[in-house]
Amino acid sequence: MEDGPLVPEVCIGGSGPIFCYSPTQKIFIQVTRGLKAYIINEKKDEMGKILIYTFVGQIIEIEPEELIYTGHD
Repeated sequence: MEDGPLVPEVCIGGSGPIFCYSPTQKIFIQVTRGLKAYIINEKKDEMGKILIYTFVGQIIEIEPEELIYTGHD
């Protein structure tokens, strides 16, 4: 069995809350900036957003410009 490449961590940049769409819950949810996450899919949708999975178990859509790549912490 082969392992794939490691998935780098990202952080939602800035401070304070941000509201993002959660496709699993089908609502906008409040997410705290500074939260770490993993990118699920780097392919942008028609609104220019990508899917990420946060460390608190949320799947959200977010603009790539909002993310800070922190590497493999």
